[in-house]
Amino acid sequence: MVSLMDIENMVEKRLRPLQPSLSCYEQVAALMDETMNDGLTEKSDLSADIKMYITYVRSLPDGSEVGKFLALDLGGTNFRVLLINLENGQMSLTSKVYSISEAVMLGPGNELFDHIASCIREFLENEGIENEQLPLGFTFSFPCSQEGLNKSRLVNWTKGFKCSGVEGEDIVVLLHQAIARQKLMVRCVAVINDTVGALLAGAHLDEDCQIGIILGTGTNACYMENTSKIEKWRGDKDRQVVINTEWGAFGNNGCLDFIVTDYDKEVDLISKNPKEQIYEKMISGMYLGEVARQVLLRLAKDGCLFKGHISDQLNTPMMFYTKYLSEIESLCVAHQYSRPQNRVLVKAVKMKKSLRGLFHHKKKFEPSHDFPVKIGSPIDVKRGFHAVFNPDTGKIEGLPEVWQDWIESSNLTKEEKEANPHALVHACNFLENMQLQEGEEEDKFISCVDTENASSGYDSEETTPTASVGDELNPDASEEIPAAKDVPKTELETDTTVTVRKPSNKQRKKLRDSQIMSMLGKVVNQSVDAGAEYKIFQKLGAGASGTVVKAKQKTNEEMVAIKQMHLASQPKKELIITEIEVMKKFHHPNIVNFIDCHLVSEDLWVIMEFLEGGALTDVVTETLMNEGQIAAVTRECLKALQFLHARNIIHRDIKSDNVLLGMQGEVKLTDFGFCAQLSSDEKRKTMVGTPYWMAPEVVQKKQYDNKIDVWSMGIMMIEMLDGEPPYLKETPMKALFLIANNGKPKYDQQKLSPDLVKFLDRSLEVEASKRASTSELLAMDLMSKCTDLKTIVPLIVAAKKALHKM
Repeated sequence: MVSLMDIENMVEKRLRPLQPSLSCYEQVAALMDETMNDGLTEKSDLSADIKMYITYVRSLPDGSEVGKFLALDLGGTNFRVLLINLENGQMSLTSKVYSISEAVMLGPGNELFDHIASCIREFLENEGIENEQLPLGFTFSFPCSQEGLNKSRLVNWTKGFKCSGVEGEDIVVLLHQAIARQKLMVRCVAVINDTVGALLAGAHLDEDCQIGIILGTGTNACYMENTSKIEKWRGDKDRQVVINTEWGAFGNNGCLDFIVTDYDKEVDLISKNPKEQIYEKMISGMYLGEVARQVLLRLAKDGCLFKGHISDQLNTPMMFYTKYLSEIESLCVAHQYSRPQNRVLVKAVKMKKSLRGLFHHKKKFEPSHDFPVKIGSPIDVKRGFHAVFNPDTGKIEGLPEVWQDWIESSNLTKEEKEANPHALVHACNFLENMQLQEGEEEDKFISCVDTENASSGYDSEETTPTASVGDELNPDASEEIPAAKDVPKTELETDTTVTVRKPSNKQRKKLRDSQIMSMLGKVVNQSVDAGAEYKIFQKLGAGASGTVVKAKQKTNEEMVAIKQMHLASQPKKELIITEIEVMKKFHHPNIVNFIDCHLVSEDLWVIMEFLEGGALTDVVTETLMNEGQIAAVTRECLKALQFLHARNIIHRDIKSDNVLLGMQGEVKLTDFGFCAQLSSDEKRKTMVGTPYWMAPEVVQKKQYDNKIDVWSMGIMMIEMLDGEPPYLKETPMKALFLIANNGKPKYDQQKLSPDLVKFLDRSLEVEASKRASTSELLAMDLMSKCTDLKTIVPLIVAAKKALHKM
């Protein structure tokens, strides 16, 4: 067993390269100063890593500014128009987001600027100021050659834009021409980028602010420089101007090699732009998480983490995000420790538990917690509690100790605990069931058989012992039970059943594996050598159940997605069978198409339709969808659910991760591992799916039917509106409590159309019997507002760009 001291020493060893000495920092600072000075020379465009672009911003605000201004922010498939009013040291701001369709993004440039101008007109009319003469500031986040404060030529389009007739042209001139066609009294007085905008905003709040820095996904800096120090400046030499450094490229010439670690080299190697943006890769949010993953990977190999086990997630580049580091750090700073050894211990435990949770989830970020969460099924044991809220301690007394620990770590307020202790019990009960070990799931091996089969007898080696009705079954009994064929036949009524004794865990596992391999043998295609038939190109993702890769089928040259699963490491092989059976049996335009499946050595390969757009999650987290687009995606998902529900199939895990998008506007459901088939009047009472999307009746362990998919669909619509489902930032314990206690989550109805509000209300009706069906939702007025599905494509492209997936 690795001791705490060993772990501490190994962590210190692995982190030592990331802790440069003071002299190293001083050397970096001197090199940056030298490189920035090179960027101010005549030949900077050719030789300097830090280009030091002149912005023509000659002064900074000091907080005394007054007036009314317009601002335009364009940097993707959505843009903002803002009205800013500065008066008496106060600022008021009104803004509206507008979308840009794919047709506009790819059409003539004058149509893009006409669209922008028309949106400006609409905004001004809504504010009642269309006849006012207003100055406009333009944040244009595309590569430009700045020739003046309001003169900027587009070098090249990025982010999916391909408008003709714009590259090489002055964007301010094009904007003014479009504004003139709208007959507006608006004039662009300045064009800047977002880094300069950060400096101007900072200076408005603090007159001593002289530097603007963006340290987010990427990094950049700008500052005010004396023109006398700028060799390439062609104007006066006794004033100043803001310089946009673009310092992310610092070190591209190798000057930082002395401080570059093996971790940095690995990050650079797997990046989209090797040997470029070296400094940015060392300090920015896009890459710090990957540096941390490299450290964690080495610690796991050292045996200090996860008992030496390396999961697919941990082994996958760029799968550990910088925001995870913030989450882990927040767990540590929330506690004050008086002794260093206590601090080390608690941090180690907190980090280990947090990382365990993070690496067992899919890529979408979910808050860490102090216990491993597993989706399981309920046990039949029923316990009674005499739970009483103690107002003096703020605790609910009479609950199991572990439940008390969960409640105390959930961030629930005293008022919330007191208001609805029953919801707390529901949440704790639910969490307990989620943590059941494999094998304690809904028992498929305690079954009922009719008396004819029960008395017919089996081979002794394959017999599962039986007992007559009324016998007390004791799984721990040591007395040998005779094989079924030796049990005397008993005269029973025709409707009497016999309960089969529960086999031991070892027997169950052997039975389950043999059954599943037998079932797999019937569904896999054994006539094709899959290893030779498919050419694998790249990994698309990895999860608990396996790895998904992009491949080409050699016989027909079609691109496919292959889900590769190592069967020996699959804890729930029955879910794999379920997914294959559902996809193979049910074909629908809005369900990912099953192509084939193969056994390759000890791996199962499931061949599926390839959708290049990826998961809806990327779009909802990185872009803003308008109501028409949300309605269109919802409609397609509802069509799939309507099809499944008509066949008594419940999906049970609807969320953006399980909706795939195509580059022609396709929207398809996937991940059918949790599907359940019901008889026409049956309800279920098992717990599956993802907590944040779960319906109240599931959390409360009530019977449910296909209406739980409708609830999850409503939550996914909020996800499309807000970028995440309700309560995602809460611990699972608190989220489950809020679902059980609050019922329908809150959302800002004032920002939504009446049709969308009505649609959400019907989807998120707490009482399942009153909740709309898929057919009823498809007939609602919101569905008439669906936009062309191809308008989703620019959002897909923008999301891929933002996540560096293109």
